[in-house]
Amino acid sequence: MDAQKKSLFDADVDGELLSEPSQTFALTILISLLVVFLTIFILWWIKRRPG
Repeated sequence: MDAQKKSLFDADVDGELLSEPSQTFALTILISLLVVFLTIFILWWIKRRPG
């Protein structure tokens, strides 16, 4: 197996979109925090609903 083989998806990725690894890391952190806070909000909302 060739570990360096690129997938078919890699050819379609825009180089400018993922040009900076730090930008990708920051975006990952931002999305993770958004998911966490959204989950907390949804659980809080379900808990306070009547019934």
